[in-house]
Amino acid sequence: MSVIKKYIGDLYLTTRFYLALGLCIVLYIVSFFVPDMFVAINILLLVVTALTVIDYLFLFVLGKAPSAKRLAADRFSNGDENKVELQVKNNMLFTVDMEIIDELPVQFQKRDWKLLHRFKAAGQKNILYKLRPVTRGAYEFGRIIIYVSSLLGLVKRRHNIEAKETVPVYPSFCRCVNTNCFRKPLYKLSMATNACARLATVWSLSRSRNMYGEMISAV
Repeated sequence: MSVIKKYIGDLYLTTRFYLALGLCIVLYIVSFFVPDMFVAINILLLVVTALTVIDYLFLFVLGKAPSAKRLAADRFSNGDENKVELQVKNNMLFTVDMEIIDELPVQFQKRDWKLLHRFKAAGQKNILYKLRPVTRGAYEFGRIIIYVSSLLGLVKRRHNIEAKETVPVYPSFCRCVNTNCFRKPLYKLSMATNACARLATVWSLSRSRNMYGEMISAV
C-alpha cells in the first residue's frame, strides 16, 4: 500500500497534459474527414505518452523530495504585519517549478494562498511573506505542501512536509517597542518607587526625633 501511495498517490496531472490530450482527441475527430492525418495523430499521441512517462520518471524515480522550513517569531503582534520566512531547497539535479502552499492558521481564512517559484538545480530560496492577525489567541500553522513539476509540465508530484507549530498572538507590542512605551513606564515606576522610599525614610527619622525630644522633655 505504501508503494502505491508513493508512486501513484502523490501523482497529479497538469493542465498542460489535459490540453495535449484534448488536442489529440480533436485531431482524431478531424481525421475521420481527413484520413491522411491519422498516422500523424498516432505519432503525436505516442510523443505525448512518451513525454508523460519521462516526466513521471524524472519526478518519482530520479527526483528527490525538496526540503522546506518555516521561520517565524515566537509570538505575533496583533494588528501589525508579522514576517514569516520559508526556506525551500530543490534537491533535484534539474530545474523545477514549485507550487508552495503553507497551511496558515484558520483565523486568516486564506483558502487559496500559494506561492509559485522556479528553482534551479540544487537551488535554494528564502521566501518572505507577512501576516496580519486581528484577534488574539493561539494561531496554529499546519504542513508545508509543495507540488513539484519539471519543465515538461505534464505531471506534478505532491510533497507533504510536517511543520506544525503554534504561535501566540499578543496585543500590539510592535508599536510599543517603536515608541519606547515599554521602557518609559518602567523607568518612571522605578523613579517613583525610589522617591517614595526616600520620603518614607525621612518621615520615619523625623518622627523618631520628635518622639525622642518628647521623652527628654518629660524627664
